[in-house]
Amino acid sequence: MRPIKLTMSAFGPYAGKTEIDFEKLGTRGLYLITGDTGAGKTTIFDAITYALYGKPSGDNREADMFRSKYAEQEIPTEVELTFEYAGKEYSIKRNQKIKERGEGTTTKTAGAELYYPDGRIVTKQKSVDAAVNEIMGIDRNQFAQIAMIAQGDFLKLLLASTDDRKKIFQKIFHTYNYSKLQEKLKEETSFLEKETEKGKNSIKQYIDGICCDEEDMLSAQVAKAKAGELTADEVVNLIDKLIKKDNISLTSLEKDIENKNKDIESLTTKITKAETYENTKESLEKSLKEKEKIKPKFEELKNKLDKEKRREPEITKLGNRIAKINAELNDYDELDTKNKDLKDIIIKISDETDLKENKKKSVKKLEKELEDLKNEAEDIKGANEEKMALENRQKTLNKDIGAIEDIEADTKKISKLEKELEECQKDYSAKSKYAENLEANYNLKHKAYLDEQAGILAESLEEGKPCPVCGSISHPIPAVKSEEAPTKEELDNLKKQCDDAKKSEQEASKTAGEINAKINTKKEETLKKAKNIVEIEKYEDIADVISEKKEEYVAQLAEVESSLTKAKAQVEHKGKLEKIIPEKEKKQKNINDGVASLEK
Repeated sequence: MRPIKLTMSAFGPYAGKTEIDFEKLGTRGLYLITGDTGAGKTTIFDAITYALYGKPSGDNREADMFRSKYAEQEIPTEVELTFEYAGKEYSIKRNQKIKERGEGTTTKTAGAELYYPDGRIVTKQKSVDAAVNEIMGIDRNQFAQIAMIAQGDFLKLLLASTDDRKKIFQKIFHTYNYSKLQEKLKEETSFLEKETEKGKNSIKQYIDGICCDEEDMLSAQVAKAKAGELTADEVVNLIDKLIKKDNISLTSLEKDIENKNKDIESLTTKITKAETYENTKESLEKSLKEKEKIKPKFEELKNKLDKEKRREPEITKLGNRIAKINAELNDYDELDTKNKDLKDIIIKISDETDLKENKKKSVKKLEKELEDLKNEAEDIKGANEEKMALENRQKTLNKDIGAIEDIEADTKKISKLEKELEECQKDYSAKSKYAENLEANYNLKHKAYLDEQAGILAESLEEGKPCPVCGSISHPIPAVKSEEAPTKEELDNLKKQCDDAKKSEQEASKTAGEINAKINTKKEETLKKAKNIVEIEKYEDIADVISEKKEEYVAQLAEVESSLTKAKAQVEHKGKLEKIIPEKEKKQKNINDGVASLEK
């Protein structure tokens, strides 16, 4: 990247618009930026890096510190850089987010614009950042390490770890794809080696499982295979030979097994017939024994059956007699039942007469209760409306009290800010006086230093030889070197102290101004809130007026809440009555229906 033109506005120590034309320095070699401490060398590096990446060149500064303290409010903080990369010219412009004060506060957001050689423009900040990284091929940290020797930052590249330098050089020389290819090939090699080893282990497992009779001629070959002394083809041929031998043996064994199975089937048939014969013989003998045992019982039962058959006419006659007696018993049972029912009915009539009279008394009592409940319900008919009105009034009062409490909280914050302002003003006065004393001391020391330079020059003057300053060959009153003059280093330290003191003074002034503005804004907002509640013109009157109004609202709220408690109780009682009255009416109807039923 070669910078062509850099334009800074209200950036760092450059209060106005400053342009640096790098074209005047030529297009070859390096650019050396030199000058005294505080002259603005690092600011140029910051401006270039900020234009490209939106960040400073070093890690000890932040982008929001770039706003010049000496610039006018209306001058924007922005940087524009025209640069050349890979033979193409680009232009980029960035500006910071700032606040403008006037009627209220206006905020200008940060922006970025990148102009391509073909006329394209990228305006979104994130898009510009991504586009610069793509064009340059390096990010801000890498740019600060290799593109600019900014106050020792190049040392970070030399001292960086191997991995960090590797990443930087990969981006510069575009070797990232080769690195990825190398990693991919390494992964594939590792995978293939694992697969090969897995295959070898599997083959060895199968070889270890080969079985062979020790007396077989091939047993020696099998031992060599298990020891790994045979090639894969030799092992395959050996296995083929073993399989052929095993197949021949298998065929012979299968024939022997078939013959043996036929012999077994013949023997099984004979055994089954023999077992059936034995079982049948045993069952027959058992049955004959049982027959001999039950023969006497059979004869006895046969004789009883013959005796019962001879009594059949007598049994028929007894059955007819039983049927006649059963027919006459029904009339006697019916008479007993009706006599018993008559007694129950007489007792029931007496009981229900008493019950009817009791029910009539209950009806009269219920009528009186219903009349009282309905009168009570009529008295609290408007309880719901009264409760709603009181609740609305309660909400309004709570809202007004809340608004007053917000105003009271605002006045406390304002009082706190006023104390902060008083402390800040004291701090500013002390810092202003300190800066003034330092500046006066620096001016005295600076004059002494200049006088000292004249004394040093006077020591080298010789009569008749020209003065290197004025050219005179006569030196009647040469300057005398002061013994109390400061050194250049002491003067620079004093200068830095003066600058730091002024910076601290400016920051204290800015802080006091911001607090004062915040107080005024807060007072206006608080007065506006107070005017919505009471009639008031001045902020100073808020405390007393608002306090009185709050007491008034609190007293009203207490009365409303007391009335609301009573109204809620009435609403609750009204709800109970609305349930009780229908229940009582239903009970009254049921009793009346019961009385009518009893009379019937």
